[in-house]
Amino acid sequence: MTTTAFFSESGRFFGLYRMTLRRSRGYLYLLSALVAVFYPLQYALEAFKPLRTDAVTSIYQLYGFAENYTILTGLILTPIVLLAPLVLALAFNSYMHSKKAADVYHALPVTRGTLLLVHAATAMTIIAVPLAGSTLLVGVMQAIRFGPDPSHLAFLLLDLFGWLVCTFAIYAVTTFVCVCTGTVFDSFIFSGALLVAPPVVSWIGLALADSFLFGWGGGGIRVPGYLSPVTLAAMRILDGMTYGSERGAIAVKGGVALLVWLAAGALVLLAARRLYRMRRTEIAETTASRGVLQLIVKLFGVAVCGGMAGLFTYLVQDPERAAPYTVMWTAIAGFLSYMVLESVLSRGFKSLVRRLPADAAMTAAVTLLTLIPITGGLGYEQRVPDASGVSAVEISYHGADGEQSSVMRVKPFSNPAALQTEYIGYVLLKEPQGIDRVLSFHQRIVEQGEQYSDSWLEDAPDDPYVYGYTNITYRLKNGRTVKRSYYGASVSAFLELLPLETQPEFLAQTQPAFFNRGSDVTSWIISNAYKSKYVQKSWPAADSQALFDAMQADLLARTAEEIARPQGSLIANIQFLADLPPEGAERFASSGVFAVTDKMPNTLRFLREKGVLDEIALPPARCIAAGAFADTAFMGGSGAYIQTYNAVGSTENYAEFKALVDELQQPADTAAPADSAAGQTQSLDSSNVSLFEDPDDIQAFLQAAVPRWVYGEPVAYVTLWFDDASIGSVLVPLERLPDDLRARVWRPYD
Repeated sequence: MTTTAFFSESGRFFGLYRMTLRRSRGYLYLLSALVAVFYPLQYALEAFKPLRTDAVTSIYQLYGFAENYTILTGLILTPIVLLAPLVLALAFNSYMHSKKAADVYHALPVTRGTLLLVHAATAMTIIAVPLAGSTLLVGVMQAIRFGPDPSHLAFLLLDLFGWLVCTFAIYAVTTFVCVCTGTVFDSFIFSGALLVAPPVVSWIGLALADSFLFGWGGGGIRVPGYLSPVTLAAMRILDGMTYGSERGAIAVKGGVALLVWLAAGALVLLAARRLYRMRRTEIAETTASRGVLQLIVKLFGVAVCGGMAGLFTYLVQDPERAAPYTVMWTAIAGFLSYMVLESVLSRGFKSLVRRLPADAAMTAAVTLLTLIPITGGLGYEQRVPDASGVSAVEISYHGADGEQSSVMRVKPFSNPAALQTEYIGYVLLKEPQGIDRVLSFHQRIVEQGEQYSDSWLEDAPDDPYVYGYTNITYRLKNGRTVKRSYYGASVSAFLELLPLETQPEFLAQTQPAFFNRGSDVTSWIISNAYKSKYVQKSWPAADSQALFDAMQADLLARTAEEIARPQGSLIANIQFLADLPPEGAERFASSGVFAVTDKMPNTLRFLREKGVLDEIALPPARCIAAGAFADTAFMGGSGAYIQTYNAVGSTENYAEFKALVDELQQPADTAAPADSAAGQTQSLDSSNVSLFEDPDDIQAFLQAAVPRWVYGEPVAYVTLWFDDASIGSVLVPLERLPDDLRARVWRPYD
């Protein structure tokens, strides 16, 4: 073996670089053609397509921070560019894996380190030239089509920098592996494992936590993407598709990750250069069945295959009984994957028996890690922060009327095209009373544990389970955060939050009357208690603000019990529509609905002064029929509360509806006398609605109507028909009805 121990002149480096680049121009031409077709050409086809509207960037299918990618570009260009450094590293360093070729290359009048760096420089040139040229071309087309934009230009350059950093890191890792292995096949397998396995293993761990860990707060889904230059490149394109307040923070995190991988790639390449100087030629053409590197790759293989098998088992099994099967198949798949890897890397089966202890150890380690989320995450599921250590808490709960309006943040805008809104799905509580309520809610969920629908109905029939995600984020005084996310909670747990509904801090973030302005309201729609008659009003800003102020006073005066189980009479329903404020708003609702009872004197006074109540009045005597059925099922609402629901739906003509019921019930009518009360009730049962025409029964329904009720307690969904062909609906708790009337309301699940 002949080697050169010195690097006499820089000219030799550049001379060898030019020669290597000239001999590799085929790679350059091929990559340039592929990048040109799937990057600038695709951009041109999208940006210059004919449109009927004005040329505004946002109406095109362009993505990324610089809005420079099409969907096809993201799907095809990404794997092409990411495969390029891997292929080039394997091609340029393949001589290391042939003893004859290694002797020839090592006889060149340059050091081994210089030879390795020449190949690295050539590879990066082949990658950088087409990417830089295509980026320049896209920037020119973008300026021509949409006008110069400094921010887009900056993000274009950042994208180019990101591609170069990721490809450089991939090349460095692959080169390092080539130095440590003896065959091209082993280099390919080990490089792929080191580049892909870390984020994949992390995502599998997050998926297991999300599947088994009760209360898993999620988050961190992007972090594994930063663990590899392969996934980092793909993540940067996906990050560019995000919108809202997180967009800037995500861009910064991606930029920091690029700098980290630039430094890591340089260190790995320098380490490869140092190892290459000491590499024995005899390593060439030998299999890599020993050493630290192969242990790492095998461990990754066991973790990926075992974890994926466990996740697949969870998906196909009943979640309530999936845990033992998940553990079993994780162990089986992990054990078998080690044996397969050992056979492949050693090119045979002779070493399988000798490697069984290592196989068992790795499989046991992966299985034990899988057991952590299955068995409670080392106390994670039972952990509730101490109140003394919490400075604030965020909760995705908007109260009993949370479904009546959507709260958003509006950024200032000068024209509709620049409008930016962001949905606010949480409430921030800093007062001790609010924090204590959330902690009680959390503690109740922890005590009851994870519940499944079938077992819960058997174990706690009087405490129904309400499905719907609730996210909690505690801000601790030590600067840390604790996150929990639950896909549901019992009614008794939600009732722990009931006192929040009376606190100004909570109301100021959930009720539009506290943060909307009267000047933004365009119209008010006021209907009677039955929603059968309504009027639309456009009042001056001062009057609209006065109505909001009246609502504020009434909302602050409500008691917790009145919110959960209203005892007052339902008088009217108020809805408002509002335009988004051009100057922006921290909290805003474009619409909202308020139920007005006789316990809201300020709002009623305003409506009386405006004469609205007289306009929507519809005497109960004009109601000709009521259709009702009772249930405890969730028909729409927020938290542990049921809201008004129309029992019949779009049926508006009572005569047609009754005729249809009579036609369907003809066999039952012949079996029971028509003048029999029992026969009449039976004949109407199969229509899923009990009909009532007695004025006393109708009056009882109307007097018992409420805006909401606690979920799980039986209620009647009542549809009302009036003599003017209008239709309305009310929600009636069965406990507020006379016993004889309650017995005649149809109950589908009795």
